[in-house]
Amino acid sequence: MQIKKSSPTHLTLADQPGCFWIFGFFFLLIGGVVVAGLLGLFTNLKEVSLYRLTMRLRSGEEVELSWLWLHGKDKLEKVAERARIYLEENPE
Repeated sequence: MQIKKSSPTHLTLADQPGCFWIFGFFFLLIGGVVVAGLLGLFTNLKEVSLYRLTMRLRSGEEVELSWLWLHGKDKLEKVAERARIYLEENPE
């Protein structure tokens, strides 16, 4: 923001938001690619292996432990195993 004109009775300021427009366009572009990919541009989307931990309660209901899908099945299996052991040792 800059002062363009100044007098005892008036003050004129000028703002140049061009960088913010470029920044916003960048996010629109990336968002557009993601939406286009989910609508069919990503042809190998079903080949990507994403994992998410859930816990099945005694009632049969499944509870998501995280809303995020994560890569690395081995690491998540270790976390699930540790949680299972903990729950067996501490049933309440």
